[in-house]
Amino acid sequence: MQAGDVKLGMVFANDHQNTIPLFQRPYVWDREGNWAPLWSDVRQAAEEVEAEAQSLHEQQEPRTYFLGAIVMQQRRTLKRRVSSSHIIDGQQRMTTLQVLFAAARAVARGLGADKVAARYTSLLENRPETIHEDHPDDRHKVWPLPQDRRAFLWAVRPPGDDSPAPDAGHRLVRAREWFESEALEWATAADDPVQRLDDLFYTLQERMQLVEISLDARDDPQVIFEALNHRGVPLDAADLVKNLLFQTVDTQGQHALADTLLMEHWLPLDADPWRAEITTGRIKRALVDLLLAYWLTARSGQEVAVEHLFADFKTWLHDSGVQAADAIRDIRRYADTYSAMLTLPSTDPTAQLLDRMETATATPWPLLLHLHADAAVPAEQRHIAARAIDSFLMRRAVCAMTTKDYNRLFVQVLGAVQKAEPAVAGDCVARSLADQTSDSRRWPSDAEFVTALAVPNL
Repeated sequence: MQAGDVKLGMVFANDHQNTIPLFQRPYVWDREGNWAPLWSDVRQAAEEVEAEAQSLHEQQEPRTYFLGAIVMQQRRTLKRRVSSSHIIDGQQRMTTLQVLFAAARAVARGLGADKVAARYTSLLENRPETIHEDHPDDRHKVWPLPQDRRAFLWAVRPPGDDSPAPDAGHRLVRAREWFESEALEWATAADDPVQRLDDLFYTLQERMQLVEISLDARDDPQVIFEALNHRGVPLDAADLVKNLLFQTVDTQGQHALADTLLMEHWLPLDADPWRAEITTGRIKRALVDLLLAYWLTARSGQEVAVEHLFADFKTWLHDSGVQAADAIRDIRRYADTYSAMLTLPSTDPTAQLLDRMETATATPWPLLLHLHADAAVPAEQRHIAARAIDSFLMRRAVCAMTTKDYNRLFVQVLGAVQKAEPAVAGDCVARSLADQTSDSRRWPSDAEFVTALAVPNL
């Protein structure tokens, strides 16, 4: 591993492609939190360059502006391809800078400054003579994720391309429109707009600085990802799990499946409603983190708390020997099952149970997901299971019995169901609950329930 300061111009100086690996999050930067602060720093630095050119006094050491850190890992160069690196960290920043360069280029071309526009192209595209005709996408200095690709290619399109945006609401489309509007207004406010855009190019190339951390092939990018999360970078547990899964797809020799696994299976989990925060108890968590905890509980047979999700997932994946590709497909199956369960009609016993669980406990979720994800479990058996769980929870609540052992109890019931035939899964749930004898797990009798209803606990 090597680390050092580097000018922004040097990052994009060579014929090289910086690729965003599949385990990364899609583009999420927005105007208020990211584009506006970045543009403010760049514009301030450019105006200092202008002031220096007009000053008659001896110049002090010029100030540089720090844009943050990026982590890169060199990739093996393939035949007929330009050299490339993976962006392990900093992909949001690198992608946004490309959009800024393209916006400034468009403004320069619109003002008739073709030479200035060509300078911006040097930060966006590798030289044509280095690109093999079989790999035209190697032209781009940054290559985004598949789900961001169409919007990105529109955002960095060459001047003269008037094609409509593929998705007007995509953040990259809005970023291009915003940066172009800001750059045009700022440039034309000067006495010499073309000179101002040329000063902006110089500023971006020479005055903006990054810390670049370069990994070699022996360094484990997963360790970097975990360290960044430990230091407070806002990564959900799902981001770390996704990172681990897609890197494991590569190490297990299934790289050819990676794009399909991302686009056809994982992609919905990177967007709403899965990335929305929901409240469990007093804590807000991303819904996808809860889903993964439920899924891992079902797969491992052990209680998994969201707080320890990534550590538990990492251990399970290593010890189980499961193919990461199969895990990704199965997680998507559970996600679809979860969504379908939320749309069950109100007359369905599971829907009625879920409604009451919202104010009681979420601990039966892994068991219920297993029952509904397994197509071999008959609908009537799911109904039997839901009615049994509903009765068990309701009776214990009315009888003011403790809930402290529910996590382990429902994991134990799940284990029993997984050993039983799917055709009797619901009967197995009812029997497992009925067989409990300890006070923390016992199913209250009719007599106890009626007494509790008649003389409620105060």
